[in-house]
Amino acid sequence: MSTLRELQRDVRDALLGEAEATVGEIAGDGVAPAARLAVYRHHVLTSLTAALETTFPVVVRLVDQRFFRYACDGYVRAQPPAGPCLFEYGATFPDFLAGFEPCRHLTWLPDFARL
Repeated sequence: MSTLRELQRDVRDALLGEAEATVGEIAGDGVAPAARLAVYRHHVLTSLTAALETTFPVVVRLVDQRFFRYACDGYVRAQPPAGPCLFEYGATFPDFLAGFEPCRHLTWLPDFARL
């Protein structure tokens, strides 16, 4: 049996695609535990991406929504929220873009994101 802190860590890791160890801790109740986790993972990634799109609308327009969502996926997995307030999430996104290899040639992009 895991402690609550360990279970929360394992669920976070599973939601970010790092592990599926928590599947054994999730009740099936008619839906497979892995499927339940996949639905929640999709919701978390979609919600955090939407929050970033709202915060960085100019960046979305500059690089196209598909590329922006691709960058968001990498950012969310590398730097998940540290707190419960979505309006605080994304403060480090410009720095992430500066080191994000697929947009390394867009040297101006992090500066636009900081604006």
